[in-house]
Amino acid sequence: MAVTLQPIPVGPANAELVTGFISRCRSAGLDFCPSDPTTAEPYSLFFYHTPKTGGMRFIMPIAFAIESLAFSEGNELRSQLLESSLAPFPICSHSRGNQNFESALAWQGSFFYSDHQLPYGSHQELGRQPNSPKVKTATILRNPADRLNSALKYIWRISGKDISAVKTAINSRHPHIDNPITRIFSGRLDSTVLLQDSDADAALIALQEIDDCMHQENYSPVRRLQQDFVSKNRLPNLIIPSLINKTPTTPSRDDLNEMELLIGNTDCNQWDAMVYDRLIQEKPIDHEPSSFSINSLHPLTFLMISETQEDGGTFISPKSKLVLTIDLLLNKVVLPIASLEIGLALGA
Repeated sequence: MAVTLQPIPVGPANAELVTGFISRCRSAGLDFCPSDPTTAEPYSLFFYHTPKTGGMRFIMPIAFAIESLAFSEGNELRSQLLESSLAPFPICSHSRGNQNFESALAWQGSFFYSDHQLPYGSHQELGRQPNSPKVKTATILRNPADRLNSALKYIWRISGKDISAVKTAINSRHPHIDNPITRIFSGRLDSTVLLQDSDADAALIALQEIDDCMHQENYSPVRRLQQDFVSKNRLPNLIIPSLINKTPTTPSRDDLNEMELLIGNTDCNQWDAMVYDRLIQEKPIDHEPSSFSINSLHPLTFLMISETQEDGGTFISPKSKLVLTIDLLLNKVVLPIASLEIGLALGA
């Protein structure tokens, strides 16, 4: 018998059911991102992804949820959703690369675009098709010292734990290292030219213009934007592993000391620190707690599962799937347990 897909009201009658479910998610190491389809008002989102800021934790759940609706042919729940009045607005997920950027330019519905290759200002070319939804921009900041430390460990790991590769990366101004804010959101502008005050000014202006300039130190604004985007575009609720990315191994104390010396002997963090400090003075970190005060829940939920690879990294499991929200609330769908060993929080 076909299931009638319609929003699940949230109120006093089922408050205990919903809060109990959220509690089960937290106990399993999962975050619940609710979607309230009754607030539908589609918009497109261009996310500037600076490496090592926890951006993948924001990008991946939304992108995979969109893809699960676009490509899961034969899925009964997807078919019922597309046939219902709750069918999502025409929406597509685009990611880095010129080919995808060109396809985004031609897209007439809502889109979710994430990139760490296009410079700031690229979003101004999007959303110009007739009747296209408005385009919002977002990025995530991270304390420069923490971000650089994470970038160096990442380079060390992917180079086979070779400290000399870290030295080379610093000397060659690797894109993960070069600043300010990795040359305006990792557009990879000409890093052979030494940085100067005008670069810092340009980065600060760009950060001030971004619609949602969020901060990794407090992830609540990131969660709120995820919730807003899936709600306004009538996408399913999201269940996200609290930890996604993994740094499988930690450098030895000798290698860590070497990295600290390398950082101290270069200017590779001074520029970003200057931009960051100026921005924080003008636009303090948002410490408002995340809120789940919504009118209804989407009848479907995308359950995102991450698994560990042989090398210790993580990937999105094919076990990720669309499920009925009511089955989750009634505990008819078993939640996966997200082990704390699977990853380090927020792109560390």
